[in-house]
Amino acid sequence: MSAPEEHKPAAEKPHERKGSLPRTMRAVAWSLIGLRKGSEYQQDVEKLNPLHIIAVGLAAVFLLVIGLIALVNWICAALTFASLIGYAIVYTAWLKRATPQNIVIGGIAGAAPPLLGWAAITGMRGEWDWAHALLLVLIVFVWTPPHFWALAIFRRADYARALVPMLPVTHGVTYTR
Repeated sequence: MSAPEEHKPAAEKPHERKGSLPRTMRAVAWSLIGLRKGSEYQQDVEKLNPLHIIAVGLAAVFLLVIGLIALVNWICAALTFASLIGYAIVYTAWLKRATPQNIVIGGIAGAAPPLLGWAAITGMRGEWDWAHALLLVLIVFVWTPPHFWALAIFRRADYARALVPMLPVTHGVTYTR
């Protein structure tokens, strides 16, 4: 029998290399969703310069908007940009940790996809396009809080640990129901 080969360390995966674009983008995503200390991805975020994270995020948004303008239409690009700002800045950076009504107020960002889809397909040129698209937004917007609060009841301990003031955490399960 031959001697066993020495165990060679596994080759480093491309997304694990220091300073790699996938690692930076993963850190951007985790930092945008409000990563807390102690997370398995916290080390990646701490190793990156915050300006690099912001630069990658802005570059991605810029490329997305340019791509939508070129391949879809300008109204879809503008609405998508407004939706991204609403979600990333208004909801995630501010409302999510500011009030137990975060889902109600921030729900408009979550209700945007039907509007974006309608704008992509129609270009909002028809007489009733805005009315139809906004009706779809209203349906999703009204559905979001009870749906999400039901999930938040199930995950209330996680929200409490993360210091996210979801309604079941701040007011209790009975009140939320």
